[in-house]
Amino acid sequence: MEVLGKTRKELQEYCRSIGEPSYRAGQIYHALYAERKFSLAEMTTLPAALREKLSADTSITLPTVKHKYLSSDGSVRYLFGLPGQKPASVEAVYMPSERRQTICISTQAGCAVDCQFCLTAQLGLIRNLTAGEIIAQVLLPLAEHKEALTPQTNVVLMGQGEPLLNYENVMAAMHILLDQTAIGLAPKHVRSEEHTSELQS
Repeated sequence: MEVLGKTRKELQEYCRSIGEPSYRAGQIYHALYAERKFSLAEMTTLPAALREKLSADTSITLPTVKHKYLSSDGSVRYLFGLPGQKPASVEAVYMPSERRQTICISTQAGCAVDCQFCLTAQLGLIRNLTAGEIIAQVLLPLAEHKEALTPQTNVVLMGQGEPLLNYENVMAAMHILLDQTAIGLAPKHVRSEEHTSELQS
């Protein structure tokens, strides 16, 4: 089972299915999303025996960083490689400023809308991103820049793809991004640039 992208409820159901108490799901959920621990070995609130059991049955699959493009203003453009049955590449951008950091993320690899002014349209739609792949584009820059983060993080869905054409996975990712016990973003700081409207839980 892929853990990244799973909700607290889904993790609770999984824990019950393997004979573990539901509160273990909360420990996994908090360690992954709030503490940004991306391996089971780091989740030391879990007993060693449980971590061993989980290692045999679950995975936490992060995108690979194929390239990073650094700007003089501190911005970083990431080219992420996504594994799976249909591997793909997407871009995300981390932009720091005095009072906040903004992360622009992709929701699809390619795009099916075919806007003539957009280079992504030339790719066509390769595939929708999973909830975990969307969330990872936020988690990885936050983890990399943790020493320099300000309290406010903005997330803008303006990379590859049209968010509303991947609605279920986008909304699943938003619930975790906005959950104050998980990544904890404020709803007013998460925006779809294409529609200039906020995506709220």
